[in-house]
Amino acid sequence: MKVSLKFRRCHCVSKVARHRAQIERARILFRIGKDFRGWLNPTPLDTIYQRHRPQSLKRGNPMPLTMYTLSIPVFTRGFSALGGLLDKAEAFAVESGMPLDELFNARLAPDMLPLSGQIQRASDTSKNAIARLTTLEVPRFPDDEQSFADLRARIAKTVAFFETVTPENLDGSEQREVILNFPNLKVNFSGSDYLLKFALPNFYFHVTTAYDILRHKGVPIGKADFIGGLD
Repeated sequence: MKVSLKFRRCHCVSKVARHRAQIERARILFRIGKDFRGWLNPTPLDTIYQRHRPQSLKRGNPMPLTMYTLSIPVFTRGFSALGGLLDKAEAFAVESGMPLDELFNARLAPDMLPLSGQIQRASDTSKNAIARLTTLEVPRFPDDEQSFADLRARIAKTVAFFETVTPENLDGSEQREVILNFPNLKVNFSGSDYLLKFALPNFYFHVTTAYDILRHKGVPIGKADFIGGLD
């Protein structure tokens, strides 16, 4: 009798464990938005992972995160998006009859820089970040742009500089000391903190503001134009 009771108890525990495992599988499938009605015959979790992992990992060729990959490709991609925004803005001006100068000088608020200034600051912010993280000599560009063609040239010159930067130039820069002096404030960063907490947010502030100015003026652009291609 004791043996029988013990067997029945173990059998019940086993059923409870299986039931809990099935519920957990259902929760996982539910979280990723799959139909979980077939959870009694569940898909292996490694198969689910393969379906939802990033394409770069599926190809077996992930890009390692380094100071180079966190900066140069990001800046270059941002300028590619800015160039596309300028193209659409110019086409909009031609179709609508809006003077290009109106877009060139447009701003979101009286105390903010105009479109031209946002692109100039994006250029300065990104190349100065590389200057602070390396020993490279960084080109200086005067803020004398007067037209959309000039803004495109400013973008092209900035990207041309980035094309001269190699991963080796940024090796070890995550530990490099970066000091920023503001009025009544001095901030010390490690290289990685400077890039992630100041340089990249600052760069995208100006890229985003340029987008917002054009969108506010009626240029037919959207999130896809800001993000750019996903290749």
